[in-house]
Amino acid sequence: MDDKKEDRYKQEDKSEERAVERSKERSKDRRMRTRSDKRPSRKHDRKVLVAEESTKSWADTDSESSSGSSSSSDSEQEEVHCLMADQTSDDELKIENDLLRNEASELKAEVLKLTKEMSSWNQSARALHKLQESLKSVNENLAWASVVVRAVKERQVLNHNQPMTSSIK
Repeated sequence: MDDKKEDRYKQEDKSEERAVERSKERSKDRRMRTRSDKRPSRKHDRKVLVAEESTKSWADTDSESSSGSSSSSDSEQEEVHCLMADQTSDDELKIENDLLRNEASELKAEVLKLTKEMSSWNQSARALHKLQESLKSVNENLAWASVVVRAVKERQVLNHNQPMTSSIK
């Protein structure tokens, strides 16, 4: 009977260690995803270490008192492990939720900044279009003026080349 309990405790310890390792990896991944100008939170790592230490102390206590433990204490221990796992999951979700809220706020600020920039670009584009229309009108007027100047010059050349008729005899 004691061998079965010891095997079960070993299995529980291994599963708890795996859960703690997974939690550490998720925490590390989350920290790597945060922007480089933010300091990563160590709060979650402390909670993981506390959970790990309390799991070890539970396992030590159980192994010392395994000769006198009953099935009700086993179920209580399982319940405590479940509650600890739930608390860790809740903490992880809260941390992730906070990270997502911060990211959403940053994205909203960036959208607002880009919206203002686009508005400025649109105003500049409208002003440029008006300027192009004005230049087009000026160019058309210059074209007419050059036609008139050419016509006047041609007339002067023609008038200059005609023989003069003298009215004096």
